[in-house]
Amino acid sequence: MENYPILAFILICALFIIQNRKYNALLTHLSQAYPAQWEQLAKNTLGDTSRSAIAANLHESLKSGFFSTLDDPKINQFKRLKTINMTVCSVLAVLGLTIAYMY
Repeated sequence: MENYPILAFILICALFIIQNRKYNALLTHLSQAYPAQWEQLAKNTLGDTSRSAIAANLHESLKSGFFSTLDDPKINQFKRLKTINMTVCSVLAVLGLTIAYMY
């Protein structure tokens, strides 16, 4: 039990690294498969960097926009991975707090 915090931290970091790589692969896929919609995502009206504008616009589009209506396997895989990552991280955090309060 004394190694739990280190192991949990390493696992959470690994999960977020995997999610980040899948996110970058998704960006590449979307820019190549849907160039017209990609141009709309890259619009920068607030003066932010294009990367932050793309991230915010993509998040909204995946939630309730054009990309949420598509049945693209890469989009579905990323959504599933993100859900699994957040679930595992939440479970590890709750388990860590439980262990901390037990001892």
